[in-house]
Amino acid sequence: IAGAVVPTQPGFPTVTQAQVVPRLDEELWLSDASIQDDMRAALDVAEWMPLLYGQFSRFSRLERSAQQVLLERWMASSVETVRAIGTNLKLVSHFMYFGHPSSWTAIGYDGPFVVEM
Repeated sequence: IAGAVVPTQPGFPTVTQAQVVPRLDEELWLSDASIQDDMRAALDVAEWMPLLYGQFSRFSRLERSAQQVLLERWMASSVETVRAIGTNLKLVSHFMYFGHPSSWTAIGYDGPFVVEM
């Protein structure tokens, strides 16, 4: 999902370079079991939900453009659960991606403000 929502322009790191999956895995490992279960369920549903939208493929096997179209449809869905899955998975992907120092130069962020003592 992160691969479908992060920038691909020159100067931006890839999902792998920004360590999105390992960072998310680490955050979830530290989280409560109920949060882990919710994330696992959301990812499982997202992986197979394309079948309900006329795509005869899992989400991870679709072309990036088809993934983007599906995510937009999910985020605009009248079904609250579908809307929550699309929106929250995109949000978590962005949080992990843009929170990594490898993306900071591309977005013009100098890093956290730290006062030395």
